[in-house]
Amino acid sequence: MTSSSPSPTIRICQALGITASSFLAGTLTTISTLAIPSLLSGNPPASILLTQWHTLFALGIKLGPTLALLGCVNYLYVACYSDGRRGWRKFVGAAVGTVGIVP
Repeated sequence: MTSSSPSPTIRICQALGITASSFLAGTLTTISTLAIPSLLSGNPPASILLTQWHTLFALGIKLGPTLALLGCVNYLYVACYSDGRRGWRKFVGAAVGTVGIVP
């Protein structure tokens, strides 16, 4: 293997980080643009709206932080073990941006 090509582990971590953060971004976009407007359409009673919101929140609280952590860990691994390549700052930025959604 030449020094110009990253190891297979680096490539796998890059793919996992990108996939996890992309899936997280898609999930958050879907909630904001599709789920919330659908919940609010038709003026549902407050009790039904509260139940729907709770269900959506319960699903999101399990999936969101898990995906954010998965993406962050993989980006940080790539930043640490990428043989001193110049792009390590971009991976640290991606890690910080991925977990930036967690309140």
